[in-house]
Amino acid sequence: MIVLIVLLITSLSYIGMALLVNEKNAEYLLAGYNTMSKEEKDKFDIKSYLIFFKKYWINIGVTSSLVTCFSFLLFSEIIMIIAHVMVLIIPLPYFIYKSNKDFKL
Repeated sequence: MIVLIVLLITSLSYIGMALLVNEKNAEYLLAGYNTMSKEEKDKFDIKSYLIFFKKYWINIGVTSSLVTCFSFLLFSEIIMIIAHVMVLIIPLPYFIYKSNKDFKL
């Protein structure tokens, strides 16, 4: 039961992270963006990137919460942990690819 609570808090943290980051604090919170020069930041479309960023992490948070709850009800704790990790790992290459493809300088 404790593992379920920890995984749900983790999942909700992804949603919180998505809602926390905005244009004003992105220069402090987003890795890569915070190391750009002023000229690079001016060229970078932060508004579009934040829309993508927020959608991705909210989807990850909701999906991982649902998968964690359903796998807790239907399977053992180890299967629940594996399912939670898979929900995080499988879409990560898409996030990296899309970030690098669509939001280059």
